[in-house]
Amino acid sequence: MSGNAIRRRREAANLTQEQVEQRSGISVSQLSRLENGRHLPQRRTLIALASALGCAPDALRDEIMVGGASCPGCGAALSPDTAICPLCCEVTK
Repeated sequence: MSGNAIRRRREAANLTQEQVEQRSGISVSQLSRLENGRHLPQRRTLIALASALGCAPDALRDEIMVGGASCPGCGAALSPDTAICPLCCEVTK
């Protein structure tokens, strides 16, 4: 899992965390946790982030989830220790 994808997209768009907060409604503290890979974004967070960063939610999800396992419910890439898919809420273990 790579939260760096969110940071790379944000920096490529020349946005500060505060500007992303204003555009998405996601707090700077939550954005920081996502960018540092400490949390996976839930579906609604992913959609809000993608909108704020000017990209498709699926593209952002794929960049974030590089190298993980796949959800049996929706096929999203997951980190190996994920018990519930953050996109479709399918139990994965």
